[in-house]
Amino acid sequence: MVSFRRVEGEQAGPEALGILVPPGRRTLVVLRPRSLDFDLLLLRDGQDLVFWEAGRGEATHLALKLRRVLEEGARGGNGDAATPSRGSFLETISQPAPDGYQLLAKMGVFRLLACRRVPGQPYQPMLFATAGEARDAAERLAHILCPRPEVAQELYFNTKNFR
Repeated sequence: MVSFRRVEGEQAGPEALGILVPPGRRTLVVLRPRSLDFDLLLLRDGQDLVFWEAGRGEATHLALKLRRVLEEGARGGNGDAATPSRGSFLETISQPAPDGYQLLAKMGVFRLLACRRVPGQPYQPMLFATAGEARDAAERLAHILCPRPEVAQELYFNTKNFR
């Protein structure tokens, strides 16, 4: 059984997971778990906590690849089509920061950073007061990114409709 059910953005419910590519010539790839108060932003490969800013074409390609990684992970793979191992698909890390703890997620070939979702404001890393709070957030996130087979987690893709 596949754990993700693709839906259109306007039909997605409050528990849906979205893959977003906001408008602009240079943009980011955003993974939005609607039921949580943070988004996950793709980090540039090999660079420490630098958002992966890309042109529209590259960002759309990355978003599609991220969707494939999620779907492969839901089928029990590790997100890079190597060894099937559901446990190796997602790794969450609560990392100490100057004012708290940050949450990083590694999914297949991608690294993502949890960032506060504040409409109209640039993304900033989400800071959790304690390592325990970061771990709790990681566990809630894992239930969305690695849904149980009997859960039909809604997944939508948005590259155009932003208000």
